[in-house]
Amino acid sequence: AISRKECLECPEHSLTEQTGSSLYTQCVCPEFAYFDVDASLEASICLCPIGRFMDPLALVCEACPQGRYGTVEGTETVEDCLKCPRYANTADVASQQFESCICPDGSTVSQDQLRCECEAGKYMTADSLCESCPSGRYSGVIGIESVQECENCPTYFDPNTPGITDVTQCVCPARSSAVESNYESCQCDVGYYMEQNECVECPQGRYGTHIGNVRLRECLVCPRFSFTNEAGSEQFESCLCPPRSTISEDKTRCECEVGNYMDLATQECKLCDVGRFNTMVGAESYADCTVCPKFSTTVAAGSSSVEQCICPAESFRDTNGEECQCIPGSYMLQDGPDAPKCDKCTQGRYRIEIGARTVTECLACPLYSDTVGGGKSAFEDCICPELST
Repeated sequence: AISRKECLECPEHSLTEQTGSSLYTQCVCPEFAYFDVDASLEASICLCPIGRFMDPLALVCEACPQGRYGTVEGTETVEDCLKCPRYANTADVASQQFESCICPDGSTVSQDQLRCECEAGKYMTADSLCESCPSGRYSGVIGIESVQECENCPTYFDPNTPGITDVTQCVCPARSSAVESNYESCQCDVGYYMEQNECVECPQGRYGTHIGNVRLRECLVCPRFSFTNEAGSEQFESCLCPPRSTISEDKTRCECEVGNYMDLATQECKLCDVGRFNTMVGAESYADCTVCPKFSTTVAAGSSSVEQCICPAESFRDTNGEECQCIPGSYMLQDGPDAPKCDKCTQGRYRIEIGARTVTECLACPLYSDTVGGGKSAFEDCICPELST
């Protein structure tokens, strides 16, 4: 018999399968492990293969867990299994090389091999997934790690496809662009303004002179009484005055020509009626059409001076210009289809002075005398019968 002290220990991490073993070759390594020298030679330790490490208490070759990999044999702690880059993982346990580390879809390993970086237009989520920057955001940077790092599209953008990589891919509403604002804001074209993320035409009667209007009041109002032929006008010259009117010197309103007045209800220049005239530019009331002197009238509507008020034949305006007066021998006929007109004093009457308004203002000849026809202007036109005086 030999003493216990004379029993030799098996190589490190190996055991015999039974007591009373008498041969070195009866020492066995754990599963997956092997001796560090050829079996015919004396071994010193059991080694776990690449991708596994020795649990010294359980004498088991544990697999490097997912997310780690081994590059050398004989490791003895999990820390000897190298970590994959941040966000990368392995498809299985016991991985044996760096290339077993797989980045999430849409990402690649960084140049320093420390992490997976999402491609431009995507960001890394807390679940280690590459998500596209949402509509209204973009990113041209590789490797961003939060949605907040996706930059905002210009103000007033239209919804766009997620995952865009450049601000120029942000979509502005129709009839707008972000170029002039250096992509800070979508700016409506001239003649439009922004309303609820749409470019709306300046309505008729207004016009826009610059890009980027964001409210209706930035569309300038045309001068009073003027209008535009269509919506979306781009210049002051698009404001048109009604016929027979022009823009005032201060460009605040349209002024009707002389002989006209502005009908405020229809905003049209209307001609002063026959028998009226207007000498003033910009009249805004029918009352501004002055009535012609009494008994006179105009040939047509739209007269512009009192000189266009014409007295009846054989009459003229008095020195005050207030009415037409018939010449001597006649009176003003005020009734009838042809009135007013100067009618002759009837036979047997005469009128010395101008301005008679009725036939009764024609004086009657002395008793038994008469005139030869009507229209007489002197007492001497009254003739007594023969052989009388």
